[in-house]
Amino acid sequence: MTCTVVRVWEATAPDVGDRLEWILLCDADVAHFAQARECALQYATRWVIEAYHKAITTGLGAERLQLESAERLFAAIAIMGVVALRLIELRERLRMHPEAEAEQAGLSRLELEVLRESSGRPHRTRGGPGHRAPGRASQSDKRWLAGMANAIARDEHLACLS
Repeated sequence: MTCTVVRVWEATAPDVGDRLEWILLCDADVAHFAQARECALQYATRWVIEAYHKAITTGLGAERLQLESAERLFAAIAIMGVVALRLIELRERLRMHPEAEAEQAGLSRLELEVLRESSGRPHRTRGGPGHRAPGRASQSDKRWLAGMANAIARDEHLACLS
């Protein structure tokens, strides 16, 4: 089998030991920089695909489904696919803007409340201790969301969000 070697490296980084370097083997002819760049970009998408697969299998428990018909399995996986994409989008938004308000992380008010409830966080009743205006995130909420994002960014299991 014939293959082409494409080397991708980071020429500058604050710490020499942290510099990125990939040695990629591909079956495409690579004669120009644009072709090598395309090869590297295709490889870079692998990590998004891995995160998507992990969100569906580990985080959302697709492998634990005990559905007896293909139709039900396809429907469940379709729904899980949408949820997995939202989790990846949330992870990326929080990675790019870790100090953003909880609502600016891309979660609707309903999604934020569902996450609070499913995580066992106490529900604040109107006018009770710790009350906040609907849709507003407390400092505690922001720390909690940042912790969730960090867990996802470290590729820990996504069960905390399912």
